[in-house]
Amino acid sequence: MFDQYVDMQPVADQFKALIRRLDMLPKKRSAMLETVSEVERLDWQPVAFADVLSEIAPATLTVEDGRFRFDSGGTRVNIPAVAHFVLERYAEVISGRVRMYGTDQAGDYLGLTVDGMKYHIHRQGNLSGTMVGGSLVFSLRDLYEFERNKRKVGRSKQMVE
Repeated sequence: MFDQYVDMQPVADQFKALIRRLDMLPKKRSAMLETVSEVERLDWQPVAFADVLSEIAPATLTVEDGRFRFDSGGTRVNIPAVAHFVLERYAEVISGRVRMYGTDQAGDYLGLTVDGMKYHIHRQGNLSGTMVGGSLVFSLRDLYEFERNKRKVGRSKQMVE
């Protein structure tokens, strides 16, 4: 699927173009561009990249005419989060490292305050991390799962009999 690419640079360029086109917070945009900069220095392994895509976003990201195409398939998909997670996961697979985020960094990534983070961790129970020493840290997978499963704003529809 990605055999037409001979190195990481054209893939990184397409992600940069996508990031610049999407509407997002400046902090998130710079974090994503930083991730692209890290990833573009890695070795290009098309099979590993295809495996990461099939693991994360099998129908969301495809290649048509040598260009990436994001398609939500009618479901609610946060394209910037998917793109960032694909890049981070590829970096983890190739370099063997797992990036961890502290509560402040995770809040910045998700667009939540520290109080908002505490609410989702302790009251809602829909955001979980790992205790390392005395600190709660989050992997990108934790943050992506939260973002993907996050309830929409407002009350859910009540069933009327």
